[in-house]
Amino acid sequence: MKKTILAGLLIAVLCLATGLGCGGGSGGGPQGATKSPGSLQFDILWPTRSRVIPAASQSLVIQVTSGTQAPIKKVIPRPPAGTNTSSVRFDSLTPGITTVEVDAFPNPDGTGTIQATGGVTVAIVSGVITQTTIDPTSTVAVLDLVPSPLVTIPARTTQMIVSPKNAADALVLVAPSSLMWSSSAPTTATVDSSGLVTAIALGTSTVRVVDTESGQTASSDVNVVQPVVVNPPAASTTIGDQVQFTATVTQLTSQSVTWKIEEKGNVGSVNANGLYTPPQVAGTFHVTATSVSDPMFSSTATVTVTTGSGTVIVQ
Repeated sequence: MKKTILAGLLIAVLCLATGLGCGGGSGGGPQGATKSPGSLQFDILWPTRSRVIPAASQSLVIQVTSGTQAPIKKVIPRPPAGTNTSSVRFDSLTPGITTVEVDAFPNPDGTGTIQATGGVTVAIVSGVITQTTIDPTSTVAVLDLVPSPLVTIPARTTQMIVSPKNAADALVLVAPSSLMWSSSAPTTATVDSSGLVTAIALGTSTVRVVDTESGQTASSDVNVVQPVVVNPPAASTTIGDQVQFTATVTQLTSQSVTWKIEEKGNVGSVNANGLYTPPQVAGTFHVTATSVSDPMFSSTATVTVTTGSGTVIVQ
């Protein structure tokens, strides 16, 4: 995590360049064909004197996270004296929203204490080169936060990205040292001095950031949700009538759950699809679905079994 920032602002102007799509000839490719990857190119203008990228900064480290791909990180050293431009390209990126993080370092190999940092989300288009120019020439006019809103689950941490823009809607990345963070409901979600949000309990909070240099502010709602929800949450049935439970899983890597009945003995049964068969005795029982990918998350439904016949009643 980025904790120490020594210098000012890192500014980027974001522009989408048109490019050639994949495929050719009349009729194009078949419907439903897999989209070809896209590319992201950075053209960097290195200032000899700037409060944004200090003259002491000898490298930029750019990390690109595209879809479910593993993050790609590249180190771009400052070019030799007499040259103030350099470029780097990331290829084979999954089309869609891509997260970019940029850090300035004092050493050519991308090591040392971070001097400036920032991030942005970029839309990668199939078969298109998206070009981004890092150009420290602007000041902050508007702040945005990414993601906004943030949907998360208890105990999860999420790094917020500040996405400032100048008056011409060009992107300006601000050093976290100039940012002040706060949460409207810290019992629901906290935020530290680097913008790292930690979800504490179910509910909603608002994370706010202030750029102390420009005075601009931005906020994002943080919705902490239950990752596993069983429906119906309560049911009443009779001996001989089954109840179908379903589990909705969000914000976890797998949608799969395991089912069990909390009580022991003559309690009926529940199969792998959540179909509950009551026992031949009346009683109240609890059916639980537990996440396969993260067993710390589960949800429990209550089912009341009575004697007699009838249809399932879902509350």
